[in-house]
Amino acid sequence: MVKFHYVNRKSEGVKLGQVVAKDLLKRLPPGSSYKTALRDPCVDLDVSGKLLTDDGFVEVTEALVKSIQYQDDNGRVLKLEEVWLKGNELTASSLKPLAKVVALAWDDLRDLDLSENRITISTSEDAAAWEEFLQSFSSCCVLRRIDFSGNNLGSKAFEVLARVYGKEKSFDTQGMVGICSSHPLPHSENPAEIPSSVQSSSRKGSPSSNAKGCVEPTSELARRGQRGTGQESETTDQRSHTAYPRSVFATNGIRSVPYLVFSGTAMTDACALYLSYIIACHDTPHRLLEHVPPAKAGLPAQQLEAYDQIPGCQGIIYRPNDGIGGAGTKVLELAEHDRRGSLMDITEEPGYEDGDASVSPASVTRRGSEARLPESPQKAAQRRRNTIWTGSFDESNSPSDTTNSSELNRARSRIQGDSLRDLGLRSNDLWCVSLKMLAVARIVLLEPKKKQVSPLRIDSRSADTPKSLLSSSNSARTAAGRLPSLSIPLAPGNPNHLMFPKLPQRRKESIVSPSLVMTPAAPPAVEKTHELPVRPKPLKKSLSYRTQLLGELDESTWGRIVSLACGGVGIVSKDQSVAVVRWARDRGSLEREMEALGKAESAQIWRVLEGMGCLAYEMAM
Repeated sequence: MVKFHYVNRKSEGVKLGQVVAKDLLKRLPPGSSYKTALRDPCVDLDVSGKLLTDDGFVEVTEALVKSIQYQDDNGRVLKLEEVWLKGNELTASSLKPLAKVVALAWDDLRDLDLSENRITISTSEDAAAWEEFLQSFSSCCVLRRIDFSGNNLGSKAFEVLARVYGKEKSFDTQGMVGICSSHPLPHSENPAEIPSSVQSSSRKGSPSSNAKGCVEPTSELARRGQRGTGQESETTDQRSHTAYPRSVFATNGIRSVPYLVFSGTAMTDACALYLSYIIACHDTPHRLLEHVPPAKAGLPAQQLEAYDQIPGCQGIIYRPNDGIGGAGTKVLELAEHDRRGSLMDITEEPGYEDGDASVSPASVTRRGSEARLPESPQKAAQRRRNTIWTGSFDESNSPSDTTNSSELNRARSRIQGDSLRDLGLRSNDLWCVSLKMLAVARIVLLEPKKKQVSPLRIDSRSADTPKSLLSSSNSARTAAGRLPSLSIPLAPGNPNHLMFPKLPQRRKESIVSPSLVMTPAAPPAVEKTHELPVRPKPLKKSLSYRTQLLGELDESTWGRIVSLACGGVGIVSKDQSVAVVRWARDRGSLEREMEALGKAESAQIWRVLEGMGCLAYEMAM
């Protein structure tokens, strides 16, 4: 283990960043530390409190990228395991270069400390960099902790975090055991016995994932599986091949990180709302720690123990945060209680033992109705719609199972309404895009209005009256300053008949070409009349097309089209886009929207979003 510690250095800022970059590049050939790097590529980097700033950090990240990517026939020269960047005045601009480092160190990075910096997500550029940074953890499989404490992140940061977190699939420990068992990995305590083809596996790509979102044991993972079955060796050469649980190969993403620290991040009730969805889905630390290497003795281990002592926080550390109000505190506590209740259902099952790695929240859904997971926002919205609009009740969820979830949903609804009222619609990307998609989809896909038959009867004489007479009579009355009448013209015997002389009518005579006459016989004489020829009524068209969408496309396809047109890709899920299309098509939704016209604008918007299931980002379960 090589420790790059610069805490006691006198230099700081950009100058220190150049010094760190120079030391890292010495591990590349023909650098003076090249041979040493081959013997011990594992590195810990500590530049805490050195005020690197964004400019100095760029120097460090460029050197890290070059060092991590380098690999020759002799092996790798740098495996970045722990990085401490506390107190360096880093902003959101540093997230993008840091994302490259995290993506390259996906199979080695174990601890990342970004505390007490100036990372704030306020603009669209900051949000894009923050999202890219969070997505870079998608392949990380041995990460124990990410510390964001001391940064005024802002509500937009937690919104993007919930969006990225929701797209990640929850890992299934049973599935991981099956994958690893079906791909047995050889074990060897002697690194010399490891095949060279495995040792020199490529580092350029990220690990492939199977259909369940679990990482397949590629050649690089197989090489890591050679680390033996014993405890961590004291020699650096053997240390690089130390084994830890095989299921680590299938745990990846932010969902697999045991500790996410958000203490002192100036959280508000809106931030607590987004974080509540993450807490309800996140597994507990003692279960996640079974799939990552243990913390080193000393300060790293003490920090994890200190997190466990914070009341009300299990893995997601959000205390202290003075900006959270009563509503935010309540929704976080209810989310924690809901998660704890679902885990209690697991532990009460027959055959469960503490620390059993064969049970995870994702596997609870296959255990029957006795074990439950927190109710998703989409299911909760659907349940409320069934109860409010149709008066039905879903018997599949007993009152005892839905009490906590219902209370949690009510607490979330309160914060959502307050956010719409105080912060506005544009405070949430999902809300803006959903309503935009609704407007576009309603213009294109709204069902045609049914024609209503008039209860008034029309006099039979009107059928024999020429339309020209009706039009001339109406025109004359209008010219006289009187309202047009829909009554039948007066008969000749009426004394008022002379007031409305009959206007000459223009008749359309059909001209037949002589060449088209089939017989020389003259056509029969047609009696001249002032009545226009009666046109045959058109055949009644089939109304089956009204049951299909425009272009004969299904709702899922139209959902994708509307999402692409409105910029909803990556924001609105597939199910939510289909729900928007259904809401836009239904004329009954217009009636439900009309019922809320007397309420505040924020309440009307909330009702529409709730009806479409677009109040919260969908969480993959």
